[in-house]
Amino acid sequence: MRTSSRRFSASLLLAALHALSGALMAAPSDTLRLLTPEEKSQGQFLWYGPSPEGYPRRIPAITTTRTGALVAVADERPCGSDIGFGEVDLLCRRSTNGGRTWSEPRRIADGDNGVGDYPFFGKGFGDAALVADRESDEVLIMCVSGCVPYPYATEQQHPCVARLRSHDGGVTWGKPEDVTMQFWGRTGESILAPADSSVVPYGGFFGSGRIVQSRLVKKGRYYRLYAAMLCRGKGMRGAYVVYSDDFGDSWQVLGGDPRLQACPGSDEPKVEELPGGDIVLSGRKWYGRWFNVWRFAQGDFAHGQWDKPVASDQVPGGIRVGANSCNGEILLVPATCVRTGQPTHVLLQSLPTGNGRTCVGIYYKEVTGGMPHTSEALASEWCPGVQVVFYSSAYSTMTLQHDGHIGFFLEQAPASYSLFYQPLTLEGITGGAYRVRL
Repeated sequence: MRTSSRRFSASLLLAALHALSGALMAAPSDTLRLLTPEEKSQGQFLWYGPSPEGYPRRIPAITTTRTGALVAVADERPCGSDIGFGEVDLLCRRSTNGGRTWSEPRRIADGDNGVGDYPFFGKGFGDAALVADRESDEVLIMCVSGCVPYPYATEQQHPCVARLRSHDGGVTWGKPEDVTMQFWGRTGESILAPADSSVVPYGGFFGSGRIVQSRLVKKGRYYRLYAAMLCRGKGMRGAYVVYSDDFGDSWQVLGGDPRLQACPGSDEPKVEELPGGDIVLSGRKWYGRWFNVWRFAQGDFAHGQWDKPVASDQVPGGIRVGANSCNGEILLVPATCVRTGQPTHVLLQSLPTGNGRTCVGIYYKEVTGGMPHTSEALASEWCPGVQVVFYSSAYSTMTLQHDGHIGFFLEQAPASYSLFYQPLTLEGITGGAYRVRL
């Protein structure tokens, strides 16, 4: 479908949903600014769900390449359910003009429902976590594979971990590689089961959406990657952060010991690098988000310690939303304060705001170099931004584009979720208080 038709379809859908807003809004927030129809019309559906064959399409991931191209990835689910229950494929589209038009969809990882024996690698590929290198044309995906659902993993049977690479900015992709043993190997053979530990990992997965590339830490050819993982097993559970100094060839646990549980109660975590290099973990929970901060030792990006996890709905000015627990995204944006003209940073957090998976919105807060990087400080004092959708909507992610827009990619109505790309401005999100500093 041509882009103009997609935008026209989006406008028609928005008009229809405005008429039905009273029925669709479960718990509307009157502190978030609703996008205007004109703003919404700048977006477009990249994939409608379900597919013509009736397969659900879910799990958005998006990144910006060195050249400014946008790469968007999503699941297509012939099995009809989450990764781990059968065949799931990964689809990809690219834009080279700031999201105005997109390439035709390509299947970059094709699950094989005929794979019948454990460990089932290749049966499906889903829940992509995505990053593009800022200095080369390499793009990396870490995702789940196999046919062992995360909640049902045991010491004997684990989900698989797959790695996909592109060397041309996401135009073409290599075959998925099985790197499971880096994570769920036997004691002394994996990063989550060191030889001197009682920890036995049963399984886990990278939080879908963004893998973060450091702005400060470079080892050899590459700037460091940070990713959040959800893990479970003997002596471990909840959210962890892993990092790679070789663009995904090998990974290490931040802190070095999986007994140091960053956020045991979290689900589907995300991660971001703060202005001075400290790491904030943001995990889904009912009614808000979990936040924890890893503080590096001064001048040392090898050692540090976790603070304690803090619930955003339990602190002054924290993010409080309706009765839902859902994936969202956290993104740090270099900014200029419009009032003072001074450089600063703005942290964005997206999540559904309604009761149930409805009303995806974005909150924001200024993060200055002088503020304390503690979990309580990061969890407190957020400002309401925009409510991107006021109806059925769920997972979301975002990327900073080379033109200064925030490329927002989310699951939203119609049907059981379609994948919608929405360009936003920092001025629009913050009510004119900040603009992007490129």
